[in-house]
Formats: sequence, structure tokens, C-alpha cells
Amino acid sequence: MKKLRFLLHKPKEKLTTREQELLQYYLELSPDLKKAYQVKEVFKKWMTQSNERNVRLNLEQLYQAIDESGLDEYQYMKRTFKSWEKEIINSFIYPYTNGYLEGINNKIKVIKRMSYGIRNFQRLRNKVLCSLI
Repeated sequence: MKKLRFLLHKPKEKLTTREQELLQYYLELSPDLKKAYQVKEVFKKWMTQSNERNVRLNLEQLYQAIDESGLDEYQYMKRTFKSWEKEIINSFIYPYTNGYLEGINNKIKVIKRMSYGIRNFQRLRNKVLCSLI
């Protein structure tokens, strides 16, 4: 079972025949693991194949797969997705992200940690502004 995690994370279509046999063997040992793997595959399909036209349909298929699995561990994820459904669907429809601003915020936090002990706020401000150029 040493390589089980690798097999579970690797996309199903990229598995070799030997890896497929091993995966099938391990999934047969645990019905809950098999159900969880099936939900993971539906989730992966939703993330990779969804666009603005079919995102709702694929999300409903994910909800259905979670319900059919009967695993309590996925119910929390489903509740979270339901409460943020509008925002999640919008992330597939609109190509905008705030990743650039999050990167700037992270860089400022790192500079603040590295500059522990600078007593002059103006000097710290100048250091942050110079590093963002």
C-alpha cells in the first residue's frame, strides 16, 4: 500500500495497466475508499471540463455523486459548495481573479516579517514600495 496515495491522486486516464490493476485491487479492499475515489473522479471532471454553459449541470452531478456515496466526510464539502454556489459558478463564468493582489499582500507580509525591528514607519513603507516596483 506504499504507493496507494500516488495511485489515488493520479488521473484515471493516465494510469498504466499495472497501476489500474493495483488501484482496482486496493479499491476492492475497501468499499468506502471506492466510493470516495468515485466522488474524487466526478469532482475532477467538474473542475477540468466545466465552462459557463455546463458548470451548473456538472455541479449537480457532483452533488448527486456525494449523495450516492453516503460518506459523511463529503457532506461538509457539499454544504460549503451549496452556500458558496453563486460565487463558485461565477468563477467559471468570469475570467477575473484576485490572485495578483493576494500575491502583493503576501509579499508585503513577508517584508514585514523580515523587517522586524525597523522603528521608523516611513523607512518600512519605502522598503515595501521599492520591493513592489
